Amino acid sequence: MAAFDIVGNIWLASGRRLAYLVSAIRSIAELAPLTGRFLLNIENGQGLVGPLRKLVRATGFRQADISARPAASFGSAYVAMLQRTSADYIMHFEEDHFCVLKETAPMTRLLDFARSAAADLVPLSLYRLRQARFAVLTPEATDSSGRLFRWDQDNFSRMLQHIPPGRPRAYFVGNNWLFSRQFALAYWMRPIPGKRPHPFELYDPPEGASLRLLLPSFEILRPIDDDHGIEGSCCLRSGDEKWTRLSGMDLGVGAFRYLTWRAFRTPAWKSALRRVARVVARQT
Repeated sequence: MAAFDIVGNIWLASGRRLAYLVSAIRSIAELAPLTGRFLLNIENGQGLVGPLRKLVRATGFRQADISARPAASFGSAYVAMLQRTSADYIMHFEEDHFCVLKETAPMTRLLDFARSAAADLVPLSLYRLRQARFAVLTPEATDSSGRLFRWDQDNFSRMLQHIPPGRPRAYFVGNNWLFSRQFALAYWMRPIPGKRPHPFELYDPPEGASLRLLLPSFEILRPIDDDHGIEGSCCLRSGDEKWTRLSGMDLGVGAFRYLTWRAFRTPAWKSALRRVARVVARQT
């Protein structure tokens, strides 16, 4: 059985966000061997489905379902995709977080630890920020891939007390995490209106919450354009070699055509990407 499934529901606000999306998809190639299904819905992506499907499959994801279905709310679209997954863990995918892994093996070891410890949550992004904040807590278990914490009101309050003034406040649960299947269903099925995922994040622990959180010992995802209080930590400012290589650092409307042409240099791709560029230009 696959280690996890990937689910993403995205509204592309600009051609720049489309360029981010292409880079983010290409960056997760190291996760493909561990992934069962990759379900991605681009709500305003009519005209992008065919090229994106080819890109996802060429990246190594054989069970990929790419769609462009508008939804009444973010939650309703997300839950519909969740119900078509079967893996024990669900990875939430967003277009503005880039995978910096260079190989699959560290993630394999982390997932083995997660399963053996029955972890509910595995934060995937904001590595430098989380390492600093969790340093004040005592883990229940540790191995080379990460540290397991009891995630409850007591430990969360202890963390908040040590956040320096002027830094962003911590969330109890953010979206760019790996969730156990049981937790993912409870988290995303809450009746929250709106078209954006951010209202789903838990600012404070629900009453009585006591979860098992596995903090990775290595970086997995990195925000593309937001430092989140750690200066120079996002892809645009950190100079990561993988980001530079996969993004081309050309983040305009034409980046989708450029990035994918560089990876898949065939006449059919060039023709498809010219059509995509015209669609995106009309939407931005």
